[in-house]
Amino acid sequence: MLGCRCVLSPATGAALPPPAKARAEAREAGRLELELRLAGIGAVRAMLRCGQINDHAARALFTETTLTEALLKGRQARK
Repeated sequence: MLGCRCVLSPATGAALPPPAKARAEAREAGRLELELRLAGIGAVRAMLRCGQINDHAARALFTETTLTEALLKGRQARK
């Protein structure tokens, strides 16, 4: 394995992906997370409009989405 620049995990000994690949995967995960969050907000709005949920339930769902987003951003800031 001459020329291999693999970094091994201290915990498992498994090869870790190169930094550029890891960053690209993290960006893709963030993009997918944003798409899912926006889809969820759209679904809550649609349910509210057609009367499937009331205002109280919609507010609770929006609050949960906002809190989840705040927690994720806080975790990203600490990294």
